[in-house]
Amino acid sequence: QIHEKVKTMLDNPVVAVMSLDGKVKDVEDAPDGNDLFDPNMLKEASFEYPSKELKVGEQWKATSNNKALGPIEQTYTLKSISADGIAITTEGHINAEGESIGSVIGQYLLNPKTHYLKSATIETKVKKDDIDVTSKIEIL
Repeated sequence: QIHEKVKTMLDNPVVAVMSLDGKVKDVEDAPDGNDLFDPNMLKEASFEYPSKELKVGEQWKATSNNKALGPIEQTYTLKSISADGIAITTEGHINAEGESIGSVIGQYLLNPKTHYLKSATIETKVKKDDIDVTSKIEIL
């Protein structure tokens, strides 16, 4: 049964519609009834672009609201700009009911001409009470 669910995801491309500020606004053609794929994963893998032009080494902050976890406060750093891409790293905290319950670390590579996401790796760690979960999203 799991093979059928994975095959469905591989056979039918999923389209993420992105706004100019880098947020995924909508996910189209997501497989129905496939509990292996949650369209919100793509929305949470995107990030808020800075509101001004930055130099290498500069940072900006953004807070996103994860429906399941709560607010995620992140600090992004512009690491490099080259012909291969724009490299950005992120570190952040996940807060629930006023306390830190986890962390997020990741890196993004953007197309240097279009600023569209080329690849990303985001690792999330959540620990609260008896729950201890680490997840990793890779966009290649």
